[in-house]
Amino acid sequence: MSVVRLRSTETSVPLLLLALAFVIVLACELADGGGMFRRYGDLGVALGWACVAMFGFASVLGGLELWRPTTLVISDAGIALHGQWSRPLLPWKDISDFVVLRQGAVTHLGCRLTEAGRPKHPGGWHKLLSFGKYDRWLMTRAGQDLTDVLELLAQRHRASLSVAR
Repeated sequence: MSVVRLRSTETSVPLLLLALAFVIVLACELADGGGMFRRYGDLGVALGWACVAMFGFASVLGGLELWRPTTLVISDAGIALHGQWSRPLLPWKDISDFVVLRQGAVTHLGCRLTEAGRPKHPGGWHKLLSFGKYDRWLMTRAGQDLTDVLELLAQRHRASLSVAR
């Protein structure tokens, strides 16, 4: 069994600290009478509090990701996501191939499913983001190459299919 960590703490900690800094600065500015937001009236203050809520929510999610990191578990039975964004085991027999999609500096890894493995009611936001190029999202990395993970997945997939025959 192989375990691949989806996000590194080297990138998660600075982003979490940046989001917390935004929350603190914006909340202090708004609590002190609105400051720069007051110039735009009540709408400016409402948008300021919306920013506090958004960055506060991002901080909570970032903290949860550090506490319970999401990992891609590759086993003889198939692949699964464990942690905050858990997904059930996806058997090797339900996977037809793997897809790498690059969008700027971000690389996504997904897989296409066989007809038997596809859900009866497909959909979801990942279909929109992947432009229909894959059926199931597996992982995303910013500024990193995923060829090592892709090779490991392809090797395990080929091995499982040869044993099944």
